[in-house]
Amino acid sequence: MKSRCAALLGLSVCGALAGAGPLRAAPAQAAGDVASQDELRVAGQVSAVAGASVYVDVGRDDRVEIGDRVLLHVAGAATVEGVVRSVSRSSARLELRPGSPAVAVGVRIEVLVPRERVQAETPAPVSAPAQQPGTQQPGAPRPVTPLSPDDPALQPPAPLHPPWTHPPEDWNRELPLLASDARPPDAPPPRSVHGRAWIDMRHLSDSVAGSNRYGLARVGTAFSVENPFGRGGELGVDLEGLARSNSFADQPSYEEQDLVVRRLAYAVGGTEAQPTRWQAGRFLSDEFPALGLVDGFEWSRRDARGGSVGFDVGGLPASFPDTPVGEDAGFALFGRWFTDEQRELSLGAALQKSWHEGRSDRDLLLLESEWQPSRSFSWRADAWVDHYGSGDALKSAGFELTEFATSARWSMAADWSATVSAAHRRYPELLRADFAGLSPGLIEDGRHDRAGLTLSHELTPRARLDARLDGWQDQDDHGTTGELSASWRDGWIDDGTLNVALFRADGSYSSGLGLRTSAHKSFGSVFGSLSYEFTDYEQKDFTGEQQNLAHHALYGSLDLALGERWNLALDAERRFGDEQDAWGVGLALRLRY
Repeated sequence: MKSRCAALLGLSVCGALAGAGPLRAAPAQAAGDVASQDELRVAGQVSAVAGASVYVDVGRDDRVEIGDRVLLHVAGAATVEGVVRSVSRSSARLELRPGSPAVAVGVRIEVLVPRERVQAETPAPVSAPAQQPGTQQPGAPRPVTPLSPDDPALQPPAPLHPPWTHPPEDWNRELPLLASDARPPDAPPPRSVHGRAWIDMRHLSDSVAGSNRYGLARVGTAFSVENPFGRGGELGVDLEGLARSNSFADQPSYEEQDLVVRRLAYAVGGTEAQPTRWQAGRFLSDEFPALGLVDGFEWSRRDARGGSVGFDVGGLPASFPDTPVGEDAGFALFGRWFTDEQRELSLGAALQKSWHEGRSDRDLLLLESEWQPSRSFSWRADAWVDHYGSGDALKSAGFELTEFATSARWSMAADWSATVSAAHRRYPELLRADFAGLSPGLIEDGRHDRAGLTLSHELTPRARLDARLDGWQDQDDHGTTGELSASWRDGWIDDGTLNVALFRADGSYSSGLGLRTSAHKSFGSVFGSLSYEFTDYEQKDFTGEQQNLAHHALYGSLDLALGERWNLALDAERRFGDEQDAWGVGLALRLRY
């Protein structure tokens, strides 16, 4: 079990089944759960998972760079933290924090991009556009709104403007930015379509303990149609076809195909002119996406400060494509409040009741808070509280803090910043299939606690130094991870970056030192990336040849722009060393329209 978890074909399953301790050899850089007022959120989704690597569909063209913090919104769990380890023009490779739950293809992500980086690459507008009656004032509805990869502010071919915190809903896309809009204030916008499509293919091979093969192919599209029926509103579609093939030396081989519908919903309202909003279909709640997908109806109403109250009701699709639809249903009440018009402090709460095949299942209270008193300090905390009754077999009756995550970021000076974070996690007792693979003992007693500190120093405008220290404890063990890294941009490599990191991990099954280095460079319309990692670990409770294992990992990618809307990305990785012999190749073709 221990050696298999380190193999390339682990697919993050070992971390979910073996417990809460950090199971991967290589530690991940700490990533705070706070987006400060100097950061924008670039939205995307997980496109592939291979061992310890998580691939997402946003990259250099979206202003994403190595070291950026990433938030992954996993349904049924608190926000997962990660860091960008490698980036190409249209995709990026992440590494999750040790002890994080496994993530799946399609999970919604947000990359925290410094505002100065976007503004430095975008010319300032000649003058501000006139605000039309009924349109959105910048930043009104939410403290931070994710920028989609299809947002005009992130498209390289066209001149860019400093991004709004929220795009004006009534902006006429058919006219120049500074042109007056002749439409009546209450008239719906013209019909328009914008989105993206993709084809991804990946093959992995592992030769340790026999010949093992894994293949994944994805083809999909995600788009929005504004005013689809001539009455305003927006139709959102996000669907994908998946084909998997697995061939193992010691297990039966299998193939499967799935059609995954992540969104198919029609929404109306949610603007200053229409504070009442409703949507119907399959969707993630705008306010509390962590509650998971809903097949049903949602209603909400916004107040003048941007807060809202509402509810949703309907079926609750499970996290796995092959799980039958209709087994679970639920009802949720939610609200979000801002203490003032500047939204310095926000408080959110959601109460969800669910049923599994008609039987009462989960009673969940989700609490969120965010405080941003200045541009130099921000703090966020999330809490999940489950209530159990006499019908639950593994948990005592009463309330349990299932998950808690908090993080604070402070910029002490222009070139110094610090992030402090802490997290607690337990496994809920559920009838639905999300935690069906865990043992009763782990659900009853399993826990994972972690605290970390990260310091960052901008040595020069082109050089940065980061230091991180984490401590963790679960029901069986405890340990630490630490890392010191340096990065240079447009220094030793013209029009490129160089990163070097030294780290040490003390995990549940192994401990030791490691080195990671990567280089990235643009060659006109081609962007290349190459990274190498070496780890030398002592395996706990092992003797003989498996007591000390030295591992090597090489990763390379090429990204080519095929015109203004098409991108082609090619990547390959090789892992070798003691008890490790694996390789993988991938291809991704993407279109934005």
